Amino acid sequence: MPRLGDVLGSFDPKQRFFSWVCRIGVNEALNLLKRRHRSVVLAFEPPTRRPDPEQRAAGAEVGLKIQEALDALTPDYRLVVVLRHFQGLSYQEIAEIAEVPVKTVKSRLFSARLCLRDLLLREGLLQ
Repeated sequence: MPRLGDVLGSFDPKQRFFSWVCRIGVNEALNLLKRRHRSVVLAFEPPTRRPDPEQRAAGAEVGLKIQEALDALTPDYRLVVVLRHFQGLSYQEIAEIAEVPVKTVKSRLFSARLCLRDLLLREGLLQ
């Protein structure tokens, strides 16, 4: 594990502090996942009305299939999807966190969405 002084010394004041800190978090999360060989479960927003038990079961099944589809994506694709659609970050913020150009973020999002669509079509969640 790097020393605090080494990590703090890597901050470039020309860059945004948020992006730098977020990148550290992303790197640490990816390292942890590699060590554990596990996937991360994303929290989905609950519906505003209380569904009946049948609707809850169906919703849980859909959520599980979406989680499995996200887990099937490459880490690069999953990162941009989660940051864009679950965290609501801009393309520029994602580019800074992923340390890639904005065009690469857009390209990865496009490809990731195509992969997700195909996976969800196979699961019967899309028509």
